[in-house]
Amino acid sequence: MRSASPLMVPEAARHGLVNQLTGEDKALDGALALAERIRADSPQVARATRGLDDHAAFIAQDPLTAPVFRTDTATEGARAFCEKRTPDWAA
Repeated sequence: MRSASPLMVPEAARHGLVNQLTGEDKALDGALALAERIRADSPQVARATRGLDDHAAFIAQDPLTAPVFRTDTATEGARAFCEKRTPDWAA
């Protein structure tokens, strides 16, 4: 069985697999800031979808999540993925 080569952070960032690059001494601060952004938005989706089946939950969460998917960053990321290239913002 062949093992994979490690993926270094700069290369992971070029492929859009890393949300944010920070200095070594700022990694925890960056992670906490990202966690706070996720935490701040999660109650809205959780409240909107509580008790719903999957289909109804996706319909209910769409108004909350759709703006994220309409950003230039998301559009370019999806386009680059389909075209098997590095996103412009990661080049």
